[in-house]
Amino acid sequence: GGIPNAVAESLYGLKHLGVHTELYTTGMMKLTKAGVIDNSRKTLHKGSAVTTMIIGTRELYDFVDDNPGIMVMNGMYTNDAYVIGQNDNQISINTTLEVDLTGQCCSESLGSVQFSGSGGQADTAIGAQKSKNGKSFIALYSTAMAKNPDGTRTEVSKIVPQLKPGATVTLSRNDVQYVVTEYGVADLRGTSIRERVFDCHCDISLCRFDCKRNTFSLCKLGSDCRRKGTACPMSIFRINAGCFKMVEIFSIK
Repeated sequence: GGIPNAVAESLYGLKHLGVHTELYTTGMMKLTKAGVIDNSRKTLHKGSAVTTMIIGTRELYDFVDDNPGIMVMNGMYTNDAYVIGQNDNQISINTTLEVDLTGQCCSESLGSVQFSGSGGQADTAIGAQKSKNGKSFIALYSTAMAKNPDGTRTEVSKIVPQLKPGATVTLSRNDVQYVVTEYGVADLRGTSIRERVFDCHCDISLCRFDCKRNTFSLCKLGSDCRRKGTACPMSIFRINAGCFKMVEIFSIK
């Protein structure tokens, strides 16, 4: 997908990276051939990339065939958060379909309609945070173009006050660390509900909620309003009565 490919492209120029992943991809193979990945500094299975499945191009399959530097292991081991945490400096990067203002991530359903599987998202996110100097990221675009019944598309926010009814919580808010969109980064680890709401709507989201379009529009101050110590003048909770019942719970005074 777009995010894994973008991450892979950004790593060229680095050295001595290691791989412990659920899915080994063509991008990882290219980074290995370029000398970016050599697994020489891993603290677990040094010298080898560890994965539980491989999906990609014919070139990738030829590369991994009989390659002693690629260890395809049981998913119960590879995705064990305690195993992942034994790798120092482990970085986990996942994406999600929708995240609410408390940090709950729905990564596998559109409301009550199943869209995909949960995969190893929770395993890798938790495992990375158990790692020495590890970090966990949820990366997503702040909006998406949703298809309407008539075939037209409407822009909707993926940063929402509440997940859609019936939505599956793939990653609990207690296990979310960094949430990243094109507008910035919110560090939610160890924060209160109030702090999470403030970080999400001032740092990473489009900040004024439009009930009719189910989207946010960009706050003029963005993350600067938090640094200036002022309440956001375009708070997403200044919305029409009846849109949500949660205004008093999450209102920012």
